[in-house]
Amino acid sequence: MQPSLSTSDFITHLFVRIDDTLQDQSHPVLSKLHLSEVVTLGCLFALKGRSFLAFYRWLKRDFLALFPQLPERSRLQRILEKYAFWCVDFLAQPSFFTVIDSYPIETIRPCRAGRSPNQLGRKSKDKGRWSVGLKLCWRVNDTGAVVNFGWSTMNAPDQLFHGLAQKLEGKTVVLADWGFRSEDGVPDNFKLCKKGTWNERMQVETALSMVTRVLNLKYMEHRVSKYVTAHLAYAVTVYNLLLEFSRELLGWEDSPEKCFKMSIAQFSL
Repeated sequence: MQPSLSTSDFITHLFVRIDDTLQDQSHPVLSKLHLSEVVTLGCLFALKGRSFLAFYRWLKRDFLALFPQLPERSRLQRILEKYAFWCVDFLAQPSFFTVIDSYPIETIRPCRAGRSPNQLGRKSKDKGRWSVGLKLCWRVNDTGAVVNFGWSTMNAPDQLFHGLAQKLEGKTVVLADWGFRSEDGVPDNFKLCKKGTWNERMQVETALSMVTRVLNLKYMEHRVSKYVTAHLAYAVTVYNLLLEFSRELLGWEDSPEKCFKMSIAQFSL
């Protein structure tokens, strides 16, 4: 397989990979779409990023031949949310050392904060400036693949995500920065790392940098929490799949020196 693929070939290959994983659960959804098609569409939306309306127009205009049973836009969005729980099948296995870190996501401009009582995001500082939005927390293994994730509002402390590490207590050591420290202590498998130590933590920094540029995840337009959860689940799924796919294309999976390298920029839509 050549490193350069057309978008149609890439979508087909993505579908095949997803279908191979979900082959035992590939049942029709509303008698039109199959589960593998639903997850593929969710992954494409997460890869495209930003507005679901713009994504749907792009998909229907250019790739309707690949999804001839494509439902109406709002119905598709509800289907993607309903079946997002299948993304758990694409989470990576933990390694001996895993790394955890948080990542801010903007939802609205700070000047619009408080205008709606149903506002999903909350106000907090991000790199010295005020932002309104959410906070995503990823835990990745030594190859940079996501093991599990969680999210909350942007003003939530990092200590809120201690539970992501406790789920595998006794099986893995979790490297974290000092933002996760707490007066009540940290989980027994936590290793708080001072700045400049434990270079293994760069895996999560690289991962979050790639989703900023490739998945456009720095800003989300959702206003309902269940759609945020679905979007993030599909983002994790497509990120893990692309990470594996890129290593195969570049011949890195069998190289001990390169199997930990990370690159998904060539799949940006």
